[in-house]
Amino acid sequence: MKRVFCLIVFSMMLAINVTAQSVTFTPSTITTINVAGSITYTISTLGVPNIRINSSGFSCTPLRYDWETVSFTPVFTGTNPPRFRHPLTGGLTINPVPSSAPTANNAEYTIFGPGVYTIRLCIDACPGFTQRACGEITIVAQPTANVNPLVSLEDINELTLPIGGSELLDVTVQDVTDQHNFTWSQAGTNPVALSLPSALNPSTNPTNIPRGSSATLSQLNLSGINKPGNYCYTVDALDERGGASTATECFLVKPAASSLAINITPPGIAPDPNVLFTPVNNVPLNAEITGINTFNDRILYTWSQIAGPTTITLPAPAYTANIASIPVASSTFTVPALNLNALAYGTYTLRLRAEDEYYSGTFVEQDITFIVKPPESNLDVTVTPSAVTTIDPYTDFAISGKVTGINVGSDVIRTYWRQDATNPEQLSAAPFNLTFASPKSIPLGTTEETSNGTLVKKIREGRYIFWYVARDSFYNTADSAKVEILVEPGRSTFSVSIDPNQETSITKTGEGWVLVAGQPAVGISFPVKATLTGVSDKTDNVITYWKMTFSPEQQGQPETQNPTLPHIKDSPKPLPLGTTTDNSEVLFNTSSPDNSAPGIYDLTYVVHDKFYDIIDSTAKVRIIIKKPVNIKPSVAFSPNGDGQNDIWKVRDIESFPDVGVRIINERGELIFETTSVANLPDKGWDGKRRDGKFASEGAYYYEFFDNRDQTKVTAGSFVIVR
Repeated sequence: MKRVFCLIVFSMMLAINVTAQSVTFTPSTITTINVAGSITYTISTLGVPNIRINSSGFSCTPLRYDWETVSFTPVFTGTNPPRFRHPLTGGLTINPVPSSAPTANNAEYTIFGPGVYTIRLCIDACPGFTQRACGEITIVAQPTANVNPLVSLEDINELTLPIGGSELLDVTVQDVTDQHNFTWSQAGTNPVALSLPSALNPSTNPTNIPRGSSATLSQLNLSGINKPGNYCYTVDALDERGGASTATECFLVKPAASSLAINITPPGIAPDPNVLFTPVNNVPLNAEITGINTFNDRILYTWSQIAGPTTITLPAPAYTANIASIPVASSTFTVPALNLNALAYGTYTLRLRAEDEYYSGTFVEQDITFIVKPPESNLDVTVTPSAVTTIDPYTDFAISGKVTGINVGSDVIRTYWRQDATNPEQLSAAPFNLTFASPKSIPLGTTEETSNGTLVKKIREGRYIFWYVARDSFYNTADSAKVEILVEPGRSTFSVSIDPNQETSITKTGEGWVLVAGQPAVGISFPVKATLTGVSDKTDNVITYWKMTFSPEQQGQPETQNPTLPHIKDSPKPLPLGTTTDNSEVLFNTSSPDNSAPGIYDLTYVVHDKFYDIIDSTAKVRIIIKKPVNIKPSVAFSPNGDGQNDIWKVRDIESFPDVGVRIINERGELIFETTSVANLPDKGWDGKRRDGKFASEGAYYYEFFDNRDQTKVTAGSFVIVR
């Protein structure tokens, strides 16, 4: 606590004696490094303290010592204030009561963390304290780790032109424990370069700021900014221990808002300036933007196309001014002329937009709509052939279309081919790839157009309808002509024969086929052959196949036991183009038990023209397959009732239920007959005559016959013995 009593009473006396007495410290400033916590300094008039007190000019004793902490700037927030111990026998106190005790010339000063501390000692002497002198010492306690300088720039969001002369950008720099300096710099992209506070002018840009200094204020005058844009300024600070800090402040400088408006001059001429006629070559479209603030270089103007059949080449978005020309002389900007060239016919809408980028969302737009019209054509379409024409599928056939009456100044004529949906196939080769969706565009200067095409073999059979169409896409008028083609194959005059051509009976044996009873077997295959003639050489729509029905001779016999047909209805034989005749045959084989089983086979050879739906199945034949005859009767027997050889047995006869037998004696008399030997008891003759009596001993003759047609099967003789 400062002692101020008697200050007024003795002010004159102090003024008189101030030059006679002095108080100083050795050293006058002390720097202590690596201070982490509390540290105590000894202050004494003795020769070897931390801090020595030097006093002189006092003529009275005792001296009174008045200690005081003048200032205290800690490095870290929350550091406790420093304390004195004075006299040394006393306790710690912030500012001790002045003392004149014999030991008052000694004191201890304790700090509790790094920072800058200024101590003042005032010494009084003589009655009424007529002699008084004060001295100060600064203690700089540096932390263990360097603390970088603190740089704080004023926060400016944006400024509006023009800027007044009192607009300043403030910066404060502070580093209490270290000597330091700082410098200003500005971004190279700043639209205007200002004169920065210089190191040569310590009042605006101090250098080598000593330890313990309070925060330094430096100010940049911004009144020299006269162009809009983004500005950035940086202050870099460096202390004696290499600690560095930097701070940058960026802000936008904007002009005052503009009152934008757009005027577009229609490109045509009276009486209708909104209509253009071909050819459109270098027709200018002029516009101007008004109401621009003269400081504004961020008015962005943009052309865009809203509608129109031709894409117009538009300039890239641009600005009405640039930094070099700000402020501009006029608030009206003439937009560079937009040239209109080679425009197709139709309605066009262009839009000019002017946007003040400094004021987001502030813009104006203006549309201009104009029409480009073509001359009208008098279209006339003809085709070749013009009448219905029949062709075969196997020959290329040319068709063509022609359109006349095209206006030489029109380029909106489109030609294409249209195919009827009922055509057997939709053709895609040129020119049929020209469709309504993808037509041919007739170029400017054309008065007539021809389109040629070919129906390429093999074209699918049927009726084809094509239209050649010419269309004026602007006036939506069209003309067309029809081509109708019938594609038909050649018509055949079938003639079909089969061999054998009549019902035929054959017998299957292990050795082969017996074609005539009693004759030797011949071959293991019996063919049924069919011959076809009269097929047109202009068709490939003809197919052939066999049909067959089978009635097995033996009840329950599988009907699948029959010859394999070379072609059936589900898998017929197609006759290739150019074929006029065909042969086919069915083979009856004896080599397989599953082929040619006994029974009745009805075969039909069928010829079918699929296009004309003509079927010829006149070639038919019945083949009867008989079982092989292999009857072996006994050569002798004795019908006497003794149970030994009493029956004239016929071996394997059970396989021939339709075979009968006649027994004849040596005189040629018929003594026994049956139509089915297989149905006799014990499958044989018991020796009884037709009158019921046993036949006498002797030789007898037999004759086996087929009771269905009475044909003889085999004959021989045997004997009866007693």
